[in-house]
Amino acid sequence: AFDMSVNMNKLSESLNLTADQRESVSDVHHTFCGEMMVAAQAGNEDQKDLMIKAVNKDLKYMHYILNKEQYRKYVMVLNATLLNRGLDVTK
Repeated sequence: AFDMSVNMNKLSESLNLTADQRESVSDVHHTFCGEMMVAAQAGNEDQKDLMIKAVNKDLKYMHYILNKEQYRKYVMVLNATLLNRGLDVTK
């Protein structure tokens, strides 16, 4: 459930990323995947907190990289992915 890896080609296509954006999004997403794996290894009391921090950090960086429309689509994709994997990141 904590494996957040995605097909970068499909994500790039759906968000209509430029080459520069694609590289940046890939780097940020790689970091996000690592942070989610750390959350997976944490004890139950810390797990949700680490997930929320990872998601918020990911969204902050993506907001900087993506334009308004791309960001809106990205948030929808991320929310759907989290829901499909049964991960609750609400406080």
